[in-house]
Amino acid sequence: MINSHYCRISGLPTFLLILVLLAPLAACQRSEESAFRDAIGPPMARDAHHERALAALIFEDGSVAPKAGMLPSGSADRHLAEVEQSLRSGRRGAALESAAQAVVAAPERPRALERLGHVLRRLGRAEQAAAAFRTALRHDGNDAAAAAGLAWLASGAGDWPEAVDRWRRVLELAPDHPDAQGRLAAAAYFNGDSAAAREA
Repeated sequence: MINSHYCRISGLPTFLLILVLLAPLAACQRSEESAFRDAIGPPMARDAHHERALAALIFEDGSVAPKAGMLPSGSADRHLAEVEQSLRSGRRGAALESAAQAVVAAPERPRALERLGHVLRRLGRAEQAAAAFRTALRHDGNDAAAAAGLAWLASGAGDWPEAVDRWRRVLELAPDHPDAQGRLAAAAYFNGDSAAAREA
C-alpha cells in the first residue's frame, strides 16, 4: 500500500516534467500544421486542388508530359519564378500549379521537370515525383538536381542500397552538393556498410 502510494506521488512530478518538456514541441508542431492548413486548405480541398493543378499533365510509364492539346498560359521562366515564390511563402498548392504550367510551356526542359518533381516530393506524391525526375534525366542525364531528387526519394523510402547508388551519382555530377556527402554516409550506414559510411 505504501509502495503504490509512493509511486503515484513520485510519478506525478515526472509526468509533469514530460508535459513541460513536450509542450513547446507540440505547440511548434501545431503552429506549423496550422500554417500549412491555412496555406493549402483542408485535406480534401488540398487533394482536389492538386488534382486540378496536375490536370494538364499525363503520368504514364514512369514519365510525365503535357496532355495533347494543352497550351501554356505563360513562359516557363515566369512559372518557374512563381514556383520559387510560392515555396518561399509556404503555398505548395500554388507551387504545384506553377510547376505543372512550366512543364506545359517547356516539356523537355529539365529544370521545369525537376521543379515539378521537387514540389511533388514535398507534397508526398513520391511516384509522380520520381516520374518527373526520371523524365528530366532522360532529357539531361547530367542534371544533378534531378539526380538528387531521386536520391531523396530513395532515402525517404528507406531503400538504402538504391539511396547509396543515387547519392554517389549526385556526388559524381556535383561534388560540392550541400547534402550529398552526408546523405551518402547515412545511407551507407543504414545499408550496413559502416566502412563506406566512414569514408563518405
